[in-house]
Amino acid sequence: MYLIIYIVCLLSTVAVACSHAEHASPYWYETIKHGTGFRSVKDYGAKGDGTTDDTAAINKAITDSRTGTSSQIVVYFPQGTYLVSKLITNPVNTVLMGDPTNRPTLKASSSFSGNTLLSAAAGGLGGFFYAVKNLILDSTAVAPTKAISLAVMGGSQATQLSNIKLVMPVGNNSHIGVVTSGAVMPLLINDIEIYGGGIGYSAVALQIQTKSIYFKSMLDSPSVTNLRSSRRAH
Repeated sequence: MYLIIYIVCLLSTVAVACSHAEHASPYWYETIKHGTGFRSVKDYGAKGDGTTDDTAAINKAITDSRTGTSSQIVVYFPQGTYLVSKLITNPVNTVLMGDPTNRPTLKASSSFSGNTLLSAAAGGLGGFFYAVKNLILDSTAVAPTKAISLAVMGGSQATQLSNIKLVMPVGNNSHIGVVTSGAVMPLLINDIEIYGGGIGYSAVALQIQTKSIYFKSMLDSPSVTNLRSSRRAH
C-alpha cells in the first residue's frame, strides 16, 4: 500500500514538473519557419514590453507582402504585453493568434485614439476567414468616460472569436467588451472571459453560436438587438 502511494506521488510530482517545463518553453508556433503565410509580430519589430507603442509593427505584420487580402495568413503574437495607441484591423483571410499557454495582451494606451481596439468586421457577408484566438484585450488604461469597444466582429463564414479575455475598468463607464454588428452568418464565439465595462457583449447580428462566455463586474452583461438566430452551448 505504501509503495503504491509513493509511486502515485512520484508520478504526480513528475507530471507537475513536466507541466511547468512545458509552460516555460516557447510555444511550438514560435519555432516553425516564418514565411508569407505565417509571420510573428516580433518579425516586424513589435516589442511586447508593455511600454513601446507596437501599433505600427502589428499592422505591418498583418498587411505585409499581400496582394490585397486574397492570401490567407496567420499572424502570431508571442507572450508579452503589446501597447497600442489606435485601431488594429484584422482583414478577411487573416487569423490573429496568441500563445495559448501564456496569452499575450493587447493593451490600449492611455492616449488611445479612436473607439475600437480590434476590428474584424470589414467584409460583411463577403468577409470569410476571420479569426482571433488566445489573446487578452485590455482597456483599463483608457479613461472610463471614453467610449471604446475592445473587439468588433463581423463577416460571414469561418469566423471565430476564441479563448479571449477582455479586461475593462470596473464601475460606471463607456467601455464595451465584444460587439457583433451587421451581417454575421455565422459567428462562433467560444471560451470568452469579460471583466468590467459598461456592457460585456453587444449583439446586433443575424446568426451567432456561443459557448462558455463568462461575465463579471460589468453594468450590463449582454445587450441583444435584432438577433434572428442563435445557438448556445454550455
